[in-house]
Amino acid sequence: MLALQAYEDRLCPICGMDSAICHDQDRFEELHAQGRVELCFAQYERNRALGEYRDSGAPDPLADGAVTVGLTMPSMMEEETISWR
Repeated sequence: MLALQAYEDRLCPICGMDSAICHDQDRFEELHAQGRVELCFAQYERNRALGEYRDSGAPDPLADGAVTVGLTMPSMMEEETISWR
């Protein structure tokens, strides 16, 4: 467990890389790293569901910060009401 904690302590909380690399511009540029954008469809679906909830008129204003959003697979539901995009 100590080794895991030591490993996690050196990771950047923003990008997850080793801080010795991502916080040192010279070392980072030596990697010739280039950024790319990808889309996480699981988070996309959570965002869509949260948007529907907020637009429904039912949200309690005191619920900010207390709402949890998850994914439910259609085979796990009694009614198949999810639209997969």
